[in-house]
Amino acid sequence: MAMAIAQGALEKCRADGYRVTVTIVDGAGIVKVQMHGDGAGPHTRVMW
Repeated sequence: MAMAIAQGALEKCRADGYRVTVTIVDGAGIVKVQMHGDGAGPHTRVMW
């Protein structure tokens, strides 16, 4: 489910002209998935 949410968010941002990294976390704040979009700068990533 986290992959589908991240993919949808990435596609929406791309369609709106944003180059982003999407991070999905669970209720405890644990990263479940992170997707770095094409053209997104390295500063958009959160390294744990």
